[in-house]
Amino acid sequence: MSHDSIPPDAGYDREQRFLLSEDETPLFFHAITHHTVPVVEELARPVLYLRTTYLDTPDFLFLRSQGPGSRRLRVREYARALDFSATPTFTGACFLERKESTAQIRTHRRLSIPQQQLTGLFSGSPEGRMQVEARLREMLEPSVVEELCRRRIAPRVVTWFRRRTFTAEQSGVRLALDEQILFALPSALGTPGELARPGPVIGGIPERVLEVKTAGRAPRWLEVLTAGLPRASRLTKYQLAMFARQEGLLQPPHGARGVFNE
Repeated sequence: MSHDSIPPDAGYDREQRFLLSEDETPLFFHAITHHTVPVVEELARPVLYLRTTYLDTPDFLFLRSQGPGSRRLRVREYARALDFSATPTFTGACFLERKESTAQIRTHRRLSIPQQQLTGLFSGSPEGRMQVEARLREMLEPSVVEELCRRRIAPRVVTWFRRRTFTAEQSGVRLALDEQILFALPSALGTPGELARPGPVIGGIPERVLEVKTAGRAPRWLEVLTAGLPRASRLTKYQLAMFARQEGLLQPPHGARGVFNE
């Protein structure tokens, strides 16, 4: 896994998201084979799953921040499996991540924090605060740290998906395809080797979300391949998960493509 403060997408300054149907996915993968290579970090368990727990205030301050000025605070866990049919288990890697955007720039930072320390923080125990508070101040403003320690900023909802990643380093391209996207209620953070599950499932979407990240302008081959794909830009996974949790918080979606399309 990547080390502290440097997420896997560091170095890419442009991001687009698209939707792929079940039928479109194999065709797209075939088309990119001549341009990209798959990213496989663990040969023994090459299939990667991500569980992301989103943190927010009681009045959903982060959720309500949109476009330039949007902020996200989340815990990301990783799980791996031998193949698509095998049940994944948690790797033990656990990161607190902060994402922010302005009109000019997007920032993404993260800290590797042991699962047991974050669990202690979320439980509100004084010991949990003492263990992790200094680390939190390396990345977060004092006011946000205080709100975390007081449990005003707390787990609200979870997203879960399987991810396949491809890169074309000479072209400055990173592609991530998220599949089997589910939304769930928060549950205990996973321990190394524990069977990985999303938690109590409350919804999901059938489409695959393709994240395209580039360093500068996308190469011509990528522009051609994505030209006919519907964009996934109106709502994020976090927003959809919160809608699934609390109907009426957002406008009801009329099918995933209608939600995501511009």
